[in-house]
Amino acid sequence: MAGKGIRAGKARNGSPGPRRRLSTGVLRRGLCEAFLVTALLLGLAGHARAQELRVEVTVEGVEGALKKNVLAHLEIEREKDNPRLTPAIIRQMHRDAPEQVRRALEPFGYYSPEVKAELRREKEGLWRARYLIDPGKPVRVRTIDIAITGEGAGETYFRHFRATPPFKAGDVFTDPAYRKAKRDLEEIARRYGYFDAKMTVHRVKVYPGEYRADITIHFDTGPRYRFGEVTFKQNILKDGFLRRFVTFAEGQPYDQRKVFDLQDALSNSGYFSLVEIRRHPGEGPDLEVPLEVVLHPGKRNKYGFGLGYGTDTGPRGTLRYENTRVNRWGHRLRAELKLSAVRNEFTTAYIIPMRNPRTDHLDFTAAYRRENPETSKYETLLGGTSFTHMRRGWFETFYLNLHYEDFEVAGESEQSFLVLPGVTWTRRKAEDRRAGVSGPYAASGYRVFLDLKGTSEYLGSDLAFAQATARGKLVYGLDSFGQVILRAEAGSTAVSDFAELPASLRFFAGGDQSIRGFAYKSLGPRNEAGEVVGGKHLLVGSFEYDQRVYKAWSVAAFVDAGNAFNAFSGEKVNVGVGGGIRWISPVGPLRLDLANAVSEPGNPWRVHVSVGPEL
Repeated sequence: MAGKGIRAGKARNGSPGPRRRLSTGVLRRGLCEAFLVTALLLGLAGHARAQELRVEVTVEGVEGALKKNVLAHLEIEREKDNPRLTPAIIRQMHRDAPEQVRRALEPFGYYSPEVKAELRREKEGLWRARYLIDPGKPVRVRTIDIAITGEGAGETYFRHFRATPPFKAGDVFTDPAYRKAKRDLEEIARRYGYFDAKMTVHRVKVYPGEYRADITIHFDTGPRYRFGEVTFKQNILKDGFLRRFVTFAEGQPYDQRKVFDLQDALSNSGYFSLVEIRRHPGEGPDLEVPLEVVLHPGKRNKYGFGLGYGTDTGPRGTLRYENTRVNRWGHRLRAELKLSAVRNEFTTAYIIPMRNPRTDHLDFTAAYRRENPETSKYETLLGGTSFTHMRRGWFETFYLNLHYEDFEVAGESEQSFLVLPGVTWTRRKAEDRRAGVSGPYAASGYRVFLDLKGTSEYLGSDLAFAQATARGKLVYGLDSFGQVILRAEAGSTAVSDFAELPASLRFFAGGDQSIRGFAYKSLGPRNEAGEVVGGKHLLVGSFEYDQRVYKAWSVAAFVDAGNAFNAFSGEKVNVGVGGGIRWISPVGPLRLDLANAVSEPGNPWRVHVSVGPEL
């Protein structure tokens, strides 16, 4: 009966059946056995925790991207620190590893690798897994079948893709290149408004035994969408003014670059803190793409200040104010105060955006300037108007100024009133920044400035003169994290009476931005008493080489040469040479130079300090 177990049941007639009782001895033995089993299990669990397993994985035979991808695919590598590892799990992951290695190498064109796998158990719960990989011979592209159909098939951008895909016959087949080809096609389609484009065929046939792959990509561009209506969601400026920023017309073929260009122009306008452009393909009639431009207003009143130091000016400070939206047509008001030991200036400008508000504007200005270097001093009152627009990549500015100046040069005082028309051309380009530095640091670029101005007594001026000035700077970055910096300045004046020419319009040389080794505006023609009075002409050039030595620190060597003069022959050329250090600060390069005036008797030395962007 004992072998049949213990049951409780009912009699056939439904009444409770007889029950059997356990003896005290049997119950005691059962409790003891349960206690021993529980204790044994708890002890084994504690032992397992004390002997937590670890795995060290070594991959040999491949490097770089291949090795990185192998390690990413190996489960035994991903789980090597899992506290729940057991010997059985480790052995199973090791058996799966060769197949995982093969899958990891396939995207790189290796379909027949040989994998030697070793697994050893060390003491204290350490296991070592080693995989020696011979990737074998790569699969290469044998045939490429790229076919583009639809409305855009004949367009330059699609024809260029067909002529220059990311791979060519004979290349090692890689999955990233194949995927890139498909992404590039889809990106071209989106960029130029083929929103219904699709891949009709895209496949790769790989023949591992022949180490060959055949690629097929068939792409249907579908129809090209056109620009629809552009609407602005904002309440700060006139829609009519904002439409001047739009460079495309409704019904023109869609081009994503023009949308980005509009977004950049509005973002850089200074009117808005955030610009969002939402496109809605297919929501307009007949394959049009309506654009909704959502504009979040920026600060109306902006304030700024700056502190600096330069050998030419000493300590200096700047205060700026701008009202970015005087009215709903985007007019601006700017004011700036510059103070230093040598030069003080206060300027105000009222700016009216014109037809193309990105580049065209009409300015009304008023300014007061005072400068007192060792060789001269002057005070100038200026009022005028100017018109700026873009011409073939150059900012062209026509201006007309009323110029009053009270000046003193070499003890001689004069006053002059000029009605001064002129024109300037400016062009600037700054390219990429170097890794590891911040702030306005141009690795390469250039800046060019040209100015032509003149006047006559017939215009109501006190004298007649004509003057041309040119300034240029070229920064050329080298692969060795070095820079070659070339700088030049030239000017020439034709004047009826030089003694009446205002000091601000005479040419002087010397200083941080001219010829280092000499004081600011200390060079030029002299009078009979040996005092510098400035010249009719100017010619200055500079060569500098900067080499980065540590992070944002560079060393420099330079030579500057030139002078201001009254005749093109017979004048002395002054030369300064030296070296310095550069620190690329958040506000631009800080330059500390030690220059020697090699053309001066005794070859004096001079320290030059300046802060600010190269361009």
